[in-house]
Amino acid sequence: MVFGHKIVLDQVIRPDELDFIKAINDVSNGEIPEDTKNLILRLQRPLPPGDDPIRLCGRNFDCDIFNACKLMEMDGVSKCYQSIDEDVNKLCSKMCVPKLLHLKIGCPVMLVKNISSALVNGLQGKVVAMKEDSVTVDFENDLVQLGRETFTVYSSIDKKIVDIKFHSFCLSALPFTRHKG
Repeated sequence: MVFGHKIVLDQVIRPDELDFIKAINDVSNGEIPEDTKNLILRLQRPLPPGDDPIRLCGRNFDCDIFNACKLMEMDGVSKCYQSIDEDVNKLCSKMCVPKLLHLKIGCPVMLVKNISSALVNGLQGKVVAMKEDSVTVDFENDLVQLGRETFTVYSSIDKKIVDIKFHSFCLSALPFTRHKG
């Protein structure tokens, strides 16, 4: 894969954590001394309680397959919401929301767009109702009815935000797995 641009991360966000900075640099250089190995071992924790903790996958395809299997295992009838794309644009494939969103009552979802100061990207909830043009989600005892949102994408070529007229629900279904990249 060839990129037309480079992104260089050169700012240390936590400059006071020198041992972590050193460990990251050691791993990046492929040379892991004993003190870095010991630090990594000290960071190990048991999995959180529950039958099915969140999994990390190396590829989006693996996440999609695992999540589809989990949805099929759930009781209830699945409903599919298709995005409305007014433009045929290659940037649509870079959207953070799926073109087809499969949901069931009770399935976990995650917001993938900031809607308000309380409804932010990454907030998780459960689907409690589904209609033709809306989904009601329980976010920690706060019932929110969501409709389709218009999404935009940043074009690194044009160096501006491009409105591509992509309308979808700002939800990602079943965050049982996450792509690590």
